[in-house]
Amino acid sequence: MGLGHARQAHLRHFDRLNMLTFIPELSLVVAASQIGRIVLITPLRLFSKDDPFELRGPEVMFRLDMILPLEAHNAVHRPSVPLSGMAVSPLQTSEVGRTERWEGHRRWRLLMHYVDQTVLSYELFRDESEHLIVL
Repeated sequence: MGLGHARQAHLRHFDRLNMLTFIPELSLVVAASQIGRIVLITPLRLFSKDDPFELRGPEVMFRLDMILPLEAHNAVHRPSVPLSGMAVSPLQTSEVGRTERWEGHRRWRLLMHYVDQTVLSYELFRDESEHLIVL
């Protein structure tokens, strides 16, 4: 269930990707639109087995990992006003007794701030298999 037709029409002129950040530690690009959606993208490179540095260079592409807010959260949590900003930062953790931090991996906080002062918050990290986890 997405936004209603009237809500979509109201936000149509805000539908452009104008907020962007990169989290090198997670190898993650975070791109946001003022319409209130954020995409989580993992950049990828493919090398030829025979020649990893061909004349044209490596093949560069991306994998779309997730779109936020999740479809299940749209009707309940996503307001019908534009997204005014987003922020990402590493979470501070106490190393004593904490098990959610794996060697070399940190959790990051993603905040979505809407014009009506609604704030949605997500935690981002990669597990041991390098899969993106969003809580």
